[in-house]
Amino acid sequence: MTTINDISDLVRVLQERPDWLAAVRNLVVGEDLLDLPQQVARFVEATEENFRQVQEQFRQVQAQIDQIQAQIGLMQAQIGQIQEQNRLTHQQLDRLEGRAGNYDGSVYERRVRTRILLRLMQTFGMEDPAIVFHQEGLIAPEINRLFQQARRSGLVRIDEIADLQEADIIITDQEGGGHAVIEVSITADDDDIMRAERRARIMSLASGVQAMGVVATDRLHGPQESLAKDRGVTVLTFPNR
Repeated sequence: MTTINDISDLVRVLQERPDWLAAVRNLVVGEDLLDLPQQVARFVEATEENFRQVQEQFRQVQAQIDQIQAQIGLMQAQIGQIQEQNRLTHQQLDRLEGRAGNYDGSVYERRVRTRILLRLMQTFGMEDPAIVFHQEGLIAPEINRLFQQARRSGLVRIDEIADLQEADIIITDQEGGGHAVIEVSITADDDDIMRAERRARIMSLASGVQAMGVVATDRLHGPQESLAKDRGVTVLTFPNR
């Protein structure tokens, strides 16, 4: 029979009897602590599995984000196409509006030409007024010669002649020799008035006789009426109908 008298005997006996050592270990440590390595292993395995799941979820989310970004890219491309179509549409509308405006302006200018001679006779006392220039292709030989002679003689510069030839209508009194340089605009603005004044001055220099600046319009606002008076430009009203 084994006798245990002190701790040394106990250590020796436990070394000699592994079954006793296991029983003592179970008694002292407890099953939970003994199972700790397995618990840690299970925790590590569970953690790794959770991490793998999180990675898979992240991969799925990233794939969804990629799909959304691709869809956004397609939408942006479509928006760009729509914007380009809108830009082209606006350009076409602008051209159509410009053509419509030019057409209305041309129709109005023709209407003015049919009535302007009598109005100049009444307003300026012209005895035999005749249209010698307009923008639809008329330039009378005598007015063309006048332009060329004035340029060659140095009375006016070539750029001033070019400016004068942008006038809408030029009328000459074949009896009295005076001229009228006319700007035609359905709604007259400051630029129309200033052009009429400038081009009448050039015509006076080129011809050596008085030339009146005239604005023919359907509508003239108060500020433009005051400007015309200050600049010595005559305003003649012709209804646009």
